[in-house]
Amino acid sequence: MAAVIQEGDFALLIDSHERHSIQEMKSAAKTKIGKLKCSVAPVIGQQYGSTFKVQNGKLELLTGRSAREMRATDTEQVAEDNRDLVDNNTAQSLTAAEITALKAQVSGEEVIEKLVQNSATFATKTQFSKEKYIKKKQKKYIHEVTAYRTTAWNICNTYFLNNPAKTSYVRADSLAQILTLSNVRPGLKVLVIETCLGLITGAVAERLGGMGTVLNGYGGQQASTPIVRMLNMGASVTSSIVDFPLTMIGDMKAPLPSIEGLDQTDPSNAATVKRVKTLQLLQEGVDSLIIAGRYDPLVVLKNVLPLLKLSGPIVIYSPYFEPLATCERYLLQNRLAIKVQTAETWFRHYQVLPQRTHPHMTMTATGGYVLSAYKIESDFAAPTTSSSEPSTSSVADVPMEDVTTSAAAATTAAGDDEAEPATKRQKVNEDDDVSA
Repeated sequence: MAAVIQEGDFALLIDSHERHSIQEMKSAAKTKIGKLKCSVAPVIGQQYGSTFKVQNGKLELLTGRSAREMRATDTEQVAEDNRDLVDNNTAQSLTAAEITALKAQVSGEEVIEKLVQNSATFATKTQFSKEKYIKKKQKKYIHEVTAYRTTAWNICNTYFLNNPAKTSYVRADSLAQILTLSNVRPGLKVLVIETCLGLITGAVAERLGGMGTVLNGYGGQQASTPIVRMLNMGASVTSSIVDFPLTMIGDMKAPLPSIEGLDQTDPSNAATVKRVKTLQLLQEGVDSLIIAGRYDPLVVLKNVLPLLKLSGPIVIYSPYFEPLATCERYLLQNRLAIKVQTAETWFRHYQVLPQRTHPHMTMTATGGYVLSAYKIESDFAAPTTSSSEPSTSSVADVPMEDVTTSAAAATTAAGDDEAEPATKRQKVNEDDDVSA
């Protein structure tokens, strides 16, 4: 990987307001910083981790410490406290018109210095309050942006902050659990079926590092994996990703056509050669199975489970609990896997500062649910007396065309069911007879 940002690369931009955005580095491209739109051309050719300051509507490389790095270092106990401070907007002697005029004449640092000098209460604040005040003003008057190398972790964070629905609400800690439980490591063949814009596929390929194969099954006309491009992985890594339509799994029982007599360098034979090679990879079996996104996981699981080798890990992610509970029951009742468990990860940010270390006051409610298991050999015959119970199925039992059509219905049903238990418990409590 190159240490500098090159033309056509993707970079993660974090501004002084802690806003995250992923930008393709092209000379003609512009990015929004605060209320300004600036060209990203000055970023190209600089090292990852460089900070840029908005000066006269343009980005300029910052050589000193950024506003995000400037923090008070005096942590000694001080005699001042905030008991006599009154928040009545009279402490600042500068008017709004004077501050606006200052912004047009001097830099952001000088504006903050003037605000501090004209504040009647700044000197009486505690050291911690002074730092908090300056930090708040830096976010308002100093416009800076830092360019970072894109990784699966920070891309997942960016989507989760900006538009989590696009990646099926996968949080960074949930992504880490998926990779760990699926035992992804160089040399493996991993089957991934997801609707997360290629987040899971790219994360698996990033961890394999080109030493292995990622079989990415997709529904529809073509694979939608824009995040794979955002990871800036080289050709040696991206070549390990093999996209194939899920309908191809239903054709595995038919004999494979021979490609020995074909000229594999002829572009007209490329589609046939790729199809046969993909079918061969699937028939050989995969070492790990990952299902994530808006598909009905039970329908997908019944189709692709025969492709997984024995002792291979099964990992299924869903933003809802109910579809995973159905999969867990299916695996246990048919004795298809061991160590079947469904978990929800708990993730919380902490502020780590001298004498001020504490968890953040707000946190996300959930990052989704992850089911994990290990496939075993089973000769268990499912009972056929009850149609309501799930039964073992081969690849041909459930057509893969049903996956995409049932995805929306499964998501809606799961979302509607979440509110029912709480409502039922509330009604039971209201109807309870205290005297009983």
